[in-house]
Amino acid sequence: MIRKNLTKKSQLIWHLPLALSLLISSQAAWSCMPLTPNDVFIGRIKSIKALPIPSNPNSFDWQFSSHRFTFRTLPTKLIYRTPKTWQSDFEPKKVSAGDLVVGLGYNSDGSQPNDYTITTVAKLTCENDKLSIAKPIVPYLAWNRENGSCHHDTSDPKDILDGFIHKDHAYYLQKLQQKYPTCQQLIAAFPTQSADANPSFWTKIKTWFQRLSHS
Repeated sequence: MIRKNLTKKSQLIWHLPLALSLLISSQAAWSCMPLTPNDVFIGRIKSIKALPIPSNPNSFDWQFSSHRFTFRTLPTKLIYRTPKTWQSDFEPKKVSAGDLVVGLGYNSDGSQPNDYTITTVAKLTCENDKLSIAKPIVPYLAWNRENGSCHHDTSDPKDILDGFIHKDHAYYLQKLQQKYPTCQQLIAAFPTQSADANPSFWTKIKTWFQRLSHS
């Protein structure tokens, strides 16, 4: 009986470092909190305005004429609230009103589920029915799948769809390409303000069906 108890104790001591290692690694991942594909949105910029916050001069309010969290499934869409306000803590370089962007945005305050924080954006373009995404305008806290740790290197920022725990930028870009196989379909889903100014009745119906088929 004593021998069995000693054996059990030695097994517990043997497994203790492994348990501690798993706990520390999980805590590290939790503290990093990498964003997920559910945080990816496409939006047509309507306006960007600096907010009068003395403590944070880089605080900006964003407005989108159209936007969509393109990788969210129907059950996920029921969980998240539709954004009403968008705010960033970085200067919006290289993008302006009318541009189409891929962004990473999330709700940072559970008590205000319609308020979203934008982590970064990258310009989205389409030419000859091929989508292209520029580098993020500011680096973001990403997940490095090679060594299982956080990645926030300003000298070599990751592509905007390359910081998730599973899959890489090329995989998600291909999914976007499948969702919007032509430039015309992309523009129809996220029309420019001029194109959306006074659409005809049949244009509205056509756009509605196109959005429904790609939602």
